[in-house]
Amino acid sequence: MSTIKVEGPASQRHAQEALALAAGNGNPQTAAVANRVAGMTHLAMGQLVPAEELLSEGRAAAEVVGSQNNLYDALSALALLCVRAGRVAEALNWIEPLQDLLDLGTPGFAPEDLAETAIVETYLAANRIHHAIEFGATGLARRVAAGHGLTVTRLRVVLGRAHAAAGDFVAARSLWEAALPHTIEESLPERADIESLLADLQNCAGAE
Repeated sequence: MSTIKVEGPASQRHAQEALALAAGNGNPQTAAVANRVAGMTHLAMGQLVPAEELLSEGRAAAEVVGSQNNLYDALSALALLCVRAGRVAEALNWIEPLQDLLDLGTPGFAPEDLAETAIVETYLAANRIHHAIEFGATGLARRVAAGHGLTVTRLRVVLGRAHAAAGDFVAARSLWEAALPHTIEESLPERADIESLLADLQNCAGAE
């Protein structure tokens, strides 16, 4: 069980409390949840080393108890972590079992589009642009059909980046503009990223 401390805002304190609870009762199911929550908190802060330790422990605990939901989220987060660390080959390894869970219809506890976002980001980092676009479009359609069209912000952003990498700036703009209203309404941090991406497109168009 990890002894890494999580300090700061309420979300970090919540993660620390979960780790303390897991350490106290020794329940693998609790450990799977606690390590996943704490690891994703560190990942969101850009603290990759503690995030990887916690997520790896969470993945292992999820496998022990057979918790596909926790495994789904841990694999998603580990793939994103490896992409951000520049370890693309490892990220590709993580998304293989993740895609199997997606095919089974496994739900996670994290945001609805976390797994699809992780897979598209991995393909994009590996320069597999066609795979990123194809998989992302399928994932987006599936989430929209399930009634989650308003909350797939991250997937729209990264899928837009894939289209931009392929030179399809019209498709990229459409995806980013569709994602923007929800980020404004919910005061999400992705708003600044989307506005920056749209501004870059506008600047490129103005320079032509």
